[in-house]
Amino acid sequence: MPLEESPSLEEYRQGLPPLPEQPRDVAKPPRRIRPLGWWLAIAVLAMIAVALAVWNVLQMNSTPDSEEGFGEVVGRVVDAAGNPVQAEILVDAGNIRTQANADGRFRLTNVPTGRRVLLIGYMYMAREHFVTVRANAVVDIGEIVMPSSAREGGYGRLEWR
Repeated sequence: MPLEESPSLEEYRQGLPPLPEQPRDVAKPPRRIRPLGWWLAIAVLAMIAVALAVWNVLQMNSTPDSEEGFGEVVGRVVDAAGNPVQAEILVDAGNIRTQANADGRFRLTNVPTGRRVLLIGYMYMAREHFVTVRANAVVDIGEIVMPSSAREGGYGRLEWR
């Protein structure tokens, strides 16, 4: 609206002035159509998410806990500097425990098959390590590095609580 056609302050003192009439023959702007590319990208991402969820479920069920038998777990415990540690190692199933030797190596025998949690403890610190045990097989978990922020003091006995 040009300045000359705008209402004056006198017209506003009596209330809002009426809106100017709009011509009826003004064409509406065309409706913008969203590109198909965005919908296609969303559909592809949704399919990838579903595929990953299915794959995750299949991976979790690949080693059933109902498998019969026992296996062994071997490994080595070191500190942050790479020095061997005589840590105590516990398994979440039953009363299975051992202590690493002077070289930091350990061997757990008769571990029930399935996904297990090892609790490795040394100098009032503990670290969990997940392992999948198979029947009549030896699982080597390699080196487990304990944190270097250990408090000095006596060695206590670890227990599941």
